[in-house]
Amino acid sequence: MKDKPFRFKQFSIAQDRSCLKVGTDAVLLGALVDVSESKRILDIGTGTGVIAIMLAQKSEAFIDAIDIDSPSCEQARDNARNSPWPNRIQVIHKALQEFALESNTLYDTIVSNPPYFEEQAGANTDARTIARHTCELSHSDLLDGIAKLMHQDGTCWLILPAQEEFVFNDLAQKKGLYCISCINIVTREGKPAKRIVLSLRKKETPLMRASLVIQLDQSHFTPEYIKLTEDFYLGLK
Repeated sequence: MKDKPFRFKQFSIAQDRSCLKVGTDAVLLGALVDVSESKRILDIGTGTGVIAIMLAQKSEAFIDAIDIDSPSCEQARDNARNSPWPNRIQVIHKALQEFALESNTLYDTIVSNPPYFEEQAGANTDARTIARHTCELSHSDLLDGIAKLMHQDGTCWLILPAQEEFVFNDLAQKKGLYCISCINIVTREGKPAKRIVLSLRKKETPLMRASLVIQLDQSHFTPEYIKLTEDFYLGLK
């Protein structure tokens, strides 16, 4: 079932070859990112390409989507080609570290649903495990790449486990990146936040905090979540 195409209102995402499937984290991030004034966007670790395609729907920007996993890149290319915006999405099979060294492009918006787990994945592990761990892309390397590739007035958006906020932000500050907003993502009303969506800039400003609750109960989504995702999801209630 997880390999079946995921259908959105304006496009579909095939996911049988990508190491990571369409999930709530990616859709949340794609829906929350403000790309209203963006001309160039970079999606780091694109996977199926779902975030890149969502941002193409939301903007007129040109989007570079990179990933280290070859089958994921092939899948993302096909998904972009079959979307209504094929001419504005370029999928590149390259690690961020290499891409940052070679690219002279500065991006207005950078977005990433990055590896979550700091421990090493170990030898001979599969592509999905590698994608979920930082053995191929440490948070330090991620932030170095963002700092190099982001326009002076640009913004980076990331989704992370809630418990990583302070360590990640401390590291970001050492790279000259400052958290300007933090959105706590609560899966169900009354529960603690499991995820956070951070936005980073090169200029320090007062931190803005907000919360988003996804579900009221097992059967009903919150009005805020429905409004946020209504341009993408089919049949939310």
